[in-house]
Amino acid sequence: GPRRPRPFVPVNSAALSEALLESQLFGHARGAFSGADRARPGLLAEAEVCRGRFRADLYYRLRVICLRVPPLRERMEDLPALAAHFLAAAAQGQAKELDPEALDRLLSHPWPGNVRELENEMRRVSLLSGPVVRPADLSPELSRATPRARLGDSRRAWEREALRSALEAAGGNKSEAARRLGYSRFGLRKKLRRVGLV
Repeated sequence: GPRRPRPFVPVNSAALSEALLESQLFGHARGAFSGADRARPGLLAEAEVCRGRFRADLYYRLRVICLRVPPLRERMEDLPALAAHFLAAAAQGQAKELDPEALDRLLSHPWPGNVRELENEMRRVSLLSGPVVRPADLSPELSRATPRARLGDSRRAWEREALRSALEAAGGNKSEAARRLGYSRFGLRKKLRRVGLV
C-alpha cells in the first residue's frame, strides 16, 4: 500500500500493565524504574508524529499530562528530606538519623544513579550503622567525598524548608507531618527545634 515505506510499530497493549504500556508509548529516561538501564524513546516518537505520520489528534488524546522530573543532582535541596525518608523506611521503626557531616558527604555526591542510588545507600547504612549514621558508615565513594565548603548552613536551610513544606502539606498537624517524613512525633519536634521552627 502507499504507507509501505513508513514505520510500522506494533504493540500488544493487552499484555502490558498500565505503567509499562505508558513507558512503551511515551518512552522513559535511564533509571526511571527498575530495569531501565538506558533511555528509550516511546513508540509514538518512533512513529514520527512530528512528521505527520501519526494522527496528532490521537497523540494529544493519549498525552494527558507530561511531567519532567529533574535528576537528583539538579534538585539537591530535596536530598535531606529524601534521605531521611528512605532511612526511616529502611530502619523499620528503629531510630536512625544522619550525622551532619554524613549529610554533607551525601550532598557532595553527584548521584549518577539518581534517587534509586540514594535509596539503596540509605538501605545499606540502615543495616550497617548505629543510631547515628556517620561518614565512615557510608559507601567508600561517599565516605571519601570532600564536603562542600560551608555546606552545613545550606543543609540546615534545606532541612528547614523540607520540614516547613511537610508541615504546610499536613495542614500544621505535626503527627501527620512526622508520618509523611518517616519520623516519630518526638523526632520531628527535635528537628524543628534544631532548625529554629519552634
